[in-house]
Amino acid sequence: MKHIFTVIIVFFLFCPVSVFAETNEISAKDMAKKWFEKGLKYDIDKDYDKAIEAFTKAIALKPDYAYAYTNRGFAYYNNGQYDRAIEDYDKAIALDPNDAEAYNNRGVAYGVKGNMDRAISDYKKACDMGNELGCRNLHEVLQNR
Repeated sequence: MKHIFTVIIVFFLFCPVSVFAETNEISAKDMAKKWFEKGLKYDIDKDYDKAIEAFTKAIALKPDYAYAYTNRGFAYYNNGQYDRAIEDYDKAIALDPNDAEAYNNRGVAYGVKGNMDRAISDYKKACDMGNELGCRNLHEVLQNR
């Protein structure tokens, strides 16, 4: 009888902890999504410094948020911070190798920096994934070579 009573007490002691941990995790994901959405709004408003801040907060809450890296890279690019943009696109691609937008955007950043071989490689990868903008960029670069 004492054994059953002990098991019940232990169950009730640890049950709320696991529920709390799960709720905390959901809350972090929800907050990351809210910061991500704020970042998108700042991007639309062309307030890239605030967009970078918002995407950075989303990433801090959810470090595997590939699309937040892609979008922060876009904000860095629009701020003229091409190396930081490339770093974020690299991270996005490492987290999600099927992120065609990250390949295309990284290609654009490489192109601006004059590294056309890397740009072409990224455009081709994006195009192979069905990204129309990547295909157009690839076609344009190859025509102008």
